[in-house]
Amino acid sequence: MRFGTVPILWANDDVPDLSANPPYQEILKAIQQSGFEATELGSSYPRDPEVLRNELAAHGLTLSGAYYCPGLTEPEKVTQALAEVDDFLDFLQAAGCSYLVAAEPIEPRRSAIAGRVHEVGGVQLSDSQWETLSNGLNEVGVRCQKRGLQLVFHNHAGTWVETPLELKRLLNQTDSALVGLCLDTGHYTFGGGNAVEAVDQYHRRLRYVHFKDLDAKVKAAVTAGGHNFMEALRRRVFPELGKGCVDLAGVAERLLAHGYDGWVVAEQDTTNLEPCDAAKANRAALDGLFAGGAAPRG
Repeated sequence: MRFGTVPILWANDDVPDLSANPPYQEILKAIQQSGFEATELGSSYPRDPEVLRNELAAHGLTLSGAYYCPGLTEPEKVTQALAEVDDFLDFLQAAGCSYLVAAEPIEPRRSAIAGRVHEVGGVQLSDSQWETLSNGLNEVGVRCQKRGLQLVFHNHAGTWVETPLELKRLLNQTDSALVGLCLDTGHYTFGGGNAVEAVDQYHRRLRYVHFKDLDAKVKAAVTAGGHNFMEALRRRVFPELGKGCVDLAGVAERLLAHGYDGWVVAEQDTTNLEPCDAAKANRAALDGLFAGGAAPRG
């Protein structure tokens, strides 16, 4: 079990006005000082793999994963993504990255009903779009494997794959040898699911985990008011680990019971705290949740 985090606390690409966006060197230093051993790729990080590897090594960090969000539900988008992804994968391989974390982009029509899709219905992918998405992911998975990377799919509120049923369909339609699962506990709960049950259901497919909590009161206020997912982020719907309603202790227990030994990555999009304080709180929470089950630090 290894613990990493993401730079979004310091540099949020979705709601940039809610983050300070310091130079990447400051972000790496803060992640190191917070006690994590890895970071995911940040938008401001160097795109020269040698420079990035040296910067990470200087801070005692590795690159656990890179977020990838091209949108693969339309044939022309798949064609464009496949024309561009090889260069990105070559960079990740050279930078020492292990996982490509793929998700669908936020879709305005789905963002408008995020957190209540399973209640109100709403626009869904067609069968042909599901097939296009699944085939596109399979092909990206092939290209990842050629470079020693693993593709994992990340469920995400406000996208085409938010609810438990949507995630189940995607996993059923993709090749398990090519497309693993990055379970995001906060987004899964936001979409109406039970994260503990998801671990038991998908543990054989689970290769990467985003640990995220959810403030149930904020979510309820946002959905009752008809607000979209971006407003939920602005209201800090994802608090520090252990401060929300997700049964993170149950998730940790089931991960350990199933012998999971991959990355556990703390991801918190926005916070009312100073980013370093939030990151340190999340790292301490992981220590408590996985007491005795994680690899020793340092």
